[in-house]
Amino acid sequence: NEGTLSCVVGNRPTEKYYRQPETLSLSGNILKLFGDEETSDLAFQVGDTTFYAQKFILKAQEPELFQLSEHFDKDAPMPINDVKPAIFEIMLKYIYGKIIHVREWKEHAKQIMEASNKYGFSRLTLEAEAFYVKEMNLTV
Repeated sequence: NEGTLSCVVGNRPTEKYYRQPETLSLSGNILKLFGDEETSDLAFQVGDTTFYAQKFILKAQEPELFQLSEHFDKDAPMPINDVKPAIFEIMLKYIYGKIIHVREWKEHAKQIMEASNKYGFSRLTLEAEAFYVKEMNLTV
């Protein structure tokens, strides 16, 4: 409009108060907690391997596994007898926000699908099924 002065005012944080983007990454910070025995309140015993976890993360990410593990703690680990440690590690890291790479999918999709289904990782089960079906070579 003629005779109108428009002014845009913005507020930029000063360098003193500005945090770098990597410090704001919640998923990256949660992944840093993976296996941290000091902050854990739960452990899983998978063969000869012990995995440490935080119940609040399980409760938020995989409620069914949280319910299964409620009566266990860091000093009395929940036994996992039917999954290889490498597969359980992939599953647990997934809960903490780690992306499963194509190489891991190609090598372990069926095992991940079966184990995640058994322990109630519904999102992971669906991803594993989708990858497994996509990669499956069917011949008639």
